[in-house]
Amino acid sequence: MSLAVSDWTNMCVLIRLSVLCLFLATANAAWAKSPASIQQAETAYREVDFSRTREVAKEALSRGSHKPRDTERLYFLLAMSAAALGEEDEAKAAFTALIGINPDTRLEKSLSPKLRGPYAEALGFWKSIDEKLDARATFSDDQKQLIVEVTDPADMVRALGVRSRRAGGRYTATKVKVVKGEPVIVSIPSKNAPREFLLVLLDEHGNALRTVGTAARPIQLPPRQTSREPIKTALEKEPSGAKGSTGRFLGSVVLTLGAVGAGAAVPFHLDREDKASQWNSAACEAPLGRSRGDQCAGIERDMNRSEQRMLILYGAGGALMAGGLVTLLLSSPPSAERASSRFGCMLGATTVHCSASF
Repeated sequence: MSLAVSDWTNMCVLIRLSVLCLFLATANAAWAKSPASIQQAETAYREVDFSRTREVAKEALSRGSHKPRDTERLYFLLAMSAAALGEEDEAKAAFTALIGINPDTRLEKSLSPKLRGPYAEALGFWKSIDEKLDARATFSDDQKQLIVEVTDPADMVRALGVRSRRAGGRYTATKVKVVKGEPVIVSIPSKNAPREFLLVLLDEHGNALRTVGTAARPIQLPPRQTSREPIKTALEKEPSGAKGSTGRFLGSVVLTLGAVGAGAAVPFHLDREDKASQWNSAACEAPLGRSRGDQCAGIERDMNRSEQRMLILYGAGGALMAGGLVTLLLSSPPSAERASSRFGCMLGATTVHCSASF
């Protein structure tokens, strides 16, 4: 018995198709029985199978070990499916976690009140408080511990993942239990070198809710000074009362300038009064029908010019004096020191003399 080449080819094709079908059937059965995954939840959500979406999302979250982006998506799928099924408390809790993970979460306004109701309650919770899900780290005084303050208004965090390394080195990971309201203490190598950290907030199943710091931009905490002499801050280095003295000096200068400006207005004031007397005198009365302005135009011009300069100098001087007084009041020393500070001005006919002591 012999077979043609074409018969062999067709037989090979049939064998391959049979093997492929068997593989796909096995893979499909294995996939159906495999642990819940985010892909399965997405598929059920697209098929508008909310019961299946809710079931798979809850199971996937309970398995844990998801990254923040996947955790956020699973909480979204759980929240939407629970809301669609009328499970309002579960939907509100899922939306609360979702907004905690991503505060920028927003639902379309066109969605039904059934879906938006639990979301609105969760959003109202986060808006009613002035905090968000976060973590802040500092060194202990002896540089042997990392002290992490966790902000967790929704009581979501159960553990903190900490990855640390010397700059440019490899990360070492540790996991610490979080007790609400208490700082997390993490022991770290005490070598005197800058260190880098990544903080991961974890829920009860080990899902990552938020990461503080990234591989590209980790948290960097340089070691504290170990010298016995404490580091003085800028305020400590500044002599006592120096800040107040500066303010008093500035106020005195401004007040002096204001007094000088006001004093400079006095000659123009006197000149204006003199020109006004001439303008109102009989010398400018009009014989032969001429007006006072025609006869004494020069006097009127000089009077107006002196009046303008007088008003400008009085106004500027008054404003400066007011500003200087306010500055002096704000920077005035305690009563014990105030007695040693003196400032005064004397206004003469055409001059102003001021003196100050501190």
